[in-house]
Amino acid sequence: MRGGLSQNRMKILTGAAFLCVALVLLRLFASLDLFARQTEAVSPSPAAEKQTVVFLGSSADPLCEPLFSDLETLCTQKGWRLISYDCKGRAAGQKGQIEDFLRTEAADAAVLWPVLEGEELDGQIKALAEQCPVVTVGQRPGTAAARLTASHVGADGTEQLRTLAGYLKKNVAKGQGVLLLTDLPDEDAEERIRRVFSVEQVDILGNNYTWGGAVYAERYLKTALDEVENVGAVVCVSRAGTAGTWNTLQEKDLRDRVKIVSLSYEPAMADDLALGELDAAVTVSPKETAECLAELLPKALKGEKPAPKALTSVLLTPESAEETEF
Repeated sequence: MRGGLSQNRMKILTGAAFLCVALVLLRLFASLDLFARQTEAVSPSPAAEKQTVVFLGSSADPLCEPLFSDLETLCTQKGWRLISYDCKGRAAGQKGQIEDFLRTEAADAAVLWPVLEGEELDGQIKALAEQCPVVTVGQRPGTAAARLTASHVGADGTEQLRTLAGYLKKNVAKGQGVLLLTDLPDEDAEERIRRVFSVEQVDILGNNYTWGGAVYAERYLKTALDEVENVGAVVCVSRAGTAGTWNTLQEKDLRDRVKIVSLSYEPAMADDLALGELDAAVTVSPKETAECLAELLPKALKGEKPAPKALTSVLLTPESAEETEF
């Protein structure tokens, strides 16, 4: 056998040589700082959890219905999560929805368009306020519950009455007064109307109720317009009242002598104004309502209690209705 290194031994020696060269080169590169230094990995902070807003409203109310889409737009812009409940005007439905929300969900702020009334409303607001700040819209809650809310957006009832009284003073002849048609008996509301109208020198000659139906307005007015003298206008609080008044005035051929006005407004009344079946109505702007909520909600979510927002009273007449932006 010829002398010399075996093939396996040669491979081992060659590998060792290459390893030595590699180690030398690594030390050289390290001394020259040719390799980027490894930085400590920083774990990304978890994304901030979205704040949640719950809206408890009623699409049956024409002033509330636009808020469903307005709040959806606002929450999308702000990156908030929105939970919406629609009781469609049913008080029992709203009570059940509030209870369902409190049982199954959680929110950082609540927007409530109250359909409930009195002690029942106050109790539900108290329950909501124990979980999160509450902003009420539309109907103002009772004094006790109002103290628990973060804020309120709504019409100034006194200002609305003054606005309509101003119209009546200009458009009802001197010495004439008005008949008042509310939907249901409400001593406090009736007293407030009488007090403001008295200050504004508008005489209320009589009052009755529609019970939610035009036929009841017609029954009352058929007698009242014969028995009460110097009636210059009928003041209503709903379309049931204005429709019943229109029918009766037409039947008695008194439409050109007696004004029809309303302390509320709904979209169907736009046609009534255009057709001459309604002379004036007082309302507020849903657009302004949404703007006020956009201002108040971020503050409520921070735990603040911003001052309530009174909506501007808007007087609609056949001449102004087309120019008024909602």
